[in-house]
Amino acid sequence: MSDLEDFVLDDELRGGATVMPFPGGPLAAPWAGAALHAFRDARSSEPLLTLPERAALDAAPWLTGLPAAARDEIVRHCRVRNLRADESVHAAGDGPVLCGVASGALRIRLRRPHSEALDYFPAGTWLVDPGRMAAASSLLVLEAHRRATVVTMPAETLSSLIQRHRCLQQPLLEAGWNLMARLMGILEEFSTLPLKLRVARCLLRLAGHFGVQEDGGIRIVLAINQTELALLVRASRQRLNLELKSLEAQGALRIGKELLITGSAALKSMA
Repeated sequence: MSDLEDFVLDDELRGGATVMPFPGGPLAAPWAGAALHAFRDARSSEPLLTLPERAALDAAPWLTGLPAAARDEIVRHCRVRNLRADESVHAAGDGPVLCGVASGALRIRLRRPHSEALDYFPAGTWLVDPGRMAAASSLLVLEAHRRATVVTMPAETLSSLIQRHRCLQQPLLEAGWNLMARLMGILEEFSTLPLKLRVARCLLRLAGHFGVQEDGGIRIVLAINQTELALLVRASRQRLNLELKSLEAQGALRIGKELLITGSAALKSMA
């Protein structure tokens, strides 16, 4: 294949990532109590998440491990936002401290001029901004990759919830720490690893978040084009093209409308 421009999946074809056209509203969940139903009735003009979106958020291990009262509080105070492609979660003020991806995908970058994406996160991911947790400015910028629906909570609200439910503090601190450790590791790769290894690690990360197991390998079902993937590994399209073709020749990858990892063991040995 001479050019890789075609490995992009149209938003409408992505399973589990359909976005309903509604503005912000309260988050509901199957385990919400009577207080949530009263809250919903009082704000009936504001729509709720779809069932698949709720299910994606509900499945997060840190959330399911909380006491019911703490879960209900998070549900009641989160707000739903429907984002256009490239729209920032931080559109107003300093941004939320807690953000859950209900559908679509978010990309993350450092909050500095001209910074590029470091990683992408799928539906079901909850992200904690460590800067906002420490009552400081946001360290990170979250943006919609294509269209996305998210739920958010401002720092002041989360701080109040932590005062009432101390069980929230530890998992949220761990989530913020794990996110920063992941991003610092990616930044280190840019300055210490050759492009071949950076590409291998990037593909494994994408497969971990967006991979669908099928006969013949793991398909990466993220709508990402060649330019976006090149920026993710900090390389030109031409150099990325060469590396991907090399991986394909080794039997580790198949290039098509989507990328299919056919040799994950080979990629792991490189990374």
